[in-house]
Amino acid sequence: MKLLIGWLIFATACSMFDGGVHSDPFDEHTVDGGDGTVDCGSSGRPDECGSWTTVTGMPTARAELAATTGADGTIYAIGGTVDLSEWHPVAIVEAYTPGLDSWIELPPMPTARQWLGATTGTDGRIYAIGGQEVDGSVSAAVEAYTPSSQTWSSLAPLPTPRYGLAVATDSQGHIYAFNGIDSNNLETYLVEVYDPTTNTWSDNRPPTVFPRAFFGLATFGDNVILVGGIGDATLAQVSTFNVSEGNSSALNIPPMLTPRTDLAVAATDDDLFAIGGHLGDNTQGIDPDQVFATVEGVAGSAPNATWFVASSMQTARAGLAAATSGGTIYAIGGRTAVYDGLVATMETFTPPTAR
Repeated sequence: MKLLIGWLIFATACSMFDGGVHSDPFDEHTVDGGDGTVDCGSSGRPDECGSWTTVTGMPTARAELAATTGADGTIYAIGGTVDLSEWHPVAIVEAYTPGLDSWIELPPMPTARQWLGATTGTDGRIYAIGGQEVDGSVSAAVEAYTPSSQTWSSLAPLPTPRYGLAVATDSQGHIYAFNGIDSNNLETYLVEVYDPTTNTWSDNRPPTVFPRAFFGLATFGDNVILVGGIGDATLAQVSTFNVSEGNSSALNIPPMLTPRTDLAVAATDDDLFAIGGHLGDNTQGIDPDQVFATVEGVAGSAPNATWFVASSMQTARAGLAAATSGGTIYAIGGRTAVYDGLVATMETFTPPTAR
């Protein structure tokens, strides 16, 4: 599968996208069998299925974190929880240098949070937005980290406090906060936009199609793609939002093969993948406590795109984060059971080349 995009920095709860015009972000490719259900599992050919490699894990095992890739390719792992019995949020920030396969600890966020969103701004700052705080309150905190000075700044708060949201940055530097759960414990359709030049938020964008939280997000051109998560039930549905038009876009991507929440979604210049997660309910005849190692990718040309099953991660995980650096996808941390099994594990995924 080839996705035609320009500049892209992605993480499980974040993304930066170019403002280019792409009438169809999907190039033509063929899926074996033609039905989008090729199952590569963990033993398929790397050129058709991709391949996973375990690299140095985070210093601190945690789940429900956010991740984003800095302008220099550094991967930032932000916040999350280190205690699944109490779901206690942390302010920990750790940074990974892909070329060195090494981590360093950075100054913590001013506000400890889990289920937050993170994105890299066009100004090079790392933004941490929303989440749930130590006292259980839904956070409106917006904080930015400046890598050159290694300092955090508190910014104008999110108009609607939310957790389980995802955020993205457009080519003009505007930051979009999508969906999530509000202070009434309801999944939302909300889209709110931050302007770093004025330190102000606006809420004049139409809502997304589905209310959802704990979903994955990727961007292609002007289209933001929201994948999976939970709404009235665990979702397989994919929604798209066009930032230049300010509304839900006509880009048609079908539902995933497997509904999943607490997943990660990551993209390279050519590919889009949904990674890990869990079912969250038993409507599909699957154990709701099952945590997935499976990975699904998109193949084909819109509006006829289909999902295929790529190579599985070596460690099944939910509540993980993902980021892309140098064309490689990194799956970071998470938990190996619904309420247990925190891991510091990081695996890299080399996408397939033959699709």
